[in-house]
Amino acid sequence: EKYNAVVLCDHTSNYSGRYGMSASLVVSQDIYSPNCSKMDILLHIGQVSGAYLNLKPEEVWRISPDGVLRDTFRKLKYVFEMAEKDFFEFYAKENETSSLECDYYLEWKNEYDRLMGKIQEIPFSNVWIAQQTLCKLPSESCLHLGILNSLRSWNFFPLRKDLFGFSNTGGFGIDGLMSSLVGGALSNQKLHFQVIGDLAFFYDMNVLGNKHLPSTVRILLINNGKGTEFRNYTHFASEFGDEADDYFAAGGHYGNKSSMLVKHYAEDLGFEYLSASTKEEYLDVVEKFCMPEMFEKPMLLEVFTTNEDENDALRIMRNLGSTQGSLVWSKAKKKVKEVIGKDGVKSIKKLIGRE
Repeated sequence: EKYNAVVLCDHTSNYSGRYGMSASLVVSQDIYSPNCSKMDILLHIGQVSGAYLNLKPEEVWRISPDGVLRDTFRKLKYVFEMAEKDFFEFYAKENETSSLECDYYLEWKNEYDRLMGKIQEIPFSNVWIAQQTLCKLPSESCLHLGILNSLRSWNFFPLRKDLFGFSNTGGFGIDGLMSSLVGGALSNQKLHFQVIGDLAFFYDMNVLGNKHLPSTVRILLINNGKGTEFRNYTHFASEFGDEADDYFAAGGHYGNKSSMLVKHYAEDLGFEYLSASTKEEYLDVVEKFCMPEMFEKPMLLEVFTTNEDENDALRIMRNLGSTQGSLVWSKAKKKVKEVIGKDGVKSIKKLIGRE
């Protein structure tokens, strides 16, 4: 209030105060750079983030008790080796007056609301599931989001300040996501929800055999039969088309989207198993999955999507805004791809040893 500031967050920030803003959707647009993404000073707190916030500060002040240099935004000017609470208390006392107008926060909010208002039909995907499910999760529950597609997909949607959000961003991969979920569920009596892709699920599936597994665990498994991140248009591997499944995305492994593999595994370990392959089927089961009541068994909801729908959904969310200048850049980039053509892709294959 005193400095006309906004608190830019994602679902793992766990900030429940005023002026908090979900930033990912606004700064993830392919051909649009909003004015609010530019700021005089960015106060950078916290550790490793999977939000990929494309911010454009004039300068950055890093605040951290360890005093380590972290120049995430390439504009680092000062490092404050101190607790965040001490920093903010000091600067709040320095300024005796409050602007109360909060113009900058409203600028972010209006931009976010405008982009959200442009969303129409989203294909059956992690993004669509996030849109339908986030608002249904019981208050005070814990939400564990997988890297990378799940965290990004859910970060597009509004913050739930009554939830506790977590993600294994320190590992920045598929390591130990469900182990962290189970550890969290063993530490308290809250409901613990996890959104996880199939590769990460199978990588850490052994933890579900723990005989102390609490009934407060609820897993939402997005099974598209591969690492769909490598088939998204934003990843260089997508240029290889279906061949990306063979050399990048691990397509066809882990049962190749078997409708029975996870079902038998989960039920034999004492889970209640639910599944969905369409929007209609998902809407039929999501209410039960999100019920605030404690059940006798943990629950696993397996949802079968395709990498085509996942890619289309991501493209929709990243192309809600546009500016003339950015559009020119986008067309130029497309033209470069046209010039490179098949010969260019062939050269890339040679570089990685494909030919």
